[in-house]
Amino acid sequence: MRDQWGLITHMYYISWNRSFENKYVFVYEDQSEILGFCELREDGYIDRFYTRADSIGQGVGTFLYMTLESKAKELRLSKLFVDASITAKPFFEKMNFSMIKEKNVSLSGVSFINYLMENQLSY
Repeated sequence: MRDQWGLITHMYYISWNRSFENKYVFVYEDQSEILGFCELREDGYIDRFYTRADSIGQGVGTFLYMTLESKAKELRLSKLFVDASITAKPFFEKMNFSMIKEKNVSLSGVSFINYLMENQLSY
């Protein structure tokens, strides 16, 4: 999306860059291609967790999660929590997360279900 001066694109770029502020961001690359990334806030919230579709089931998500959990332990966090989609819920369950509650969410006029999940960290 760009107007004749590139302003809209530039505004999205600035907004996207700012969305990473005050978070730890972990990126999984293979031969300079990004296969996944995730973000950890200092309060233990996992904001975005993404694995490229053709990398699912190849250990990318597990590697990213283990890296994120290591950082959480370094920060001495007691728990991690996430708003997981229906498709992400089984992955987080596999990573020892428990469902706290099911939520009905609306974003840009689209309604969907996600799950507040948490993992109590042990040391």
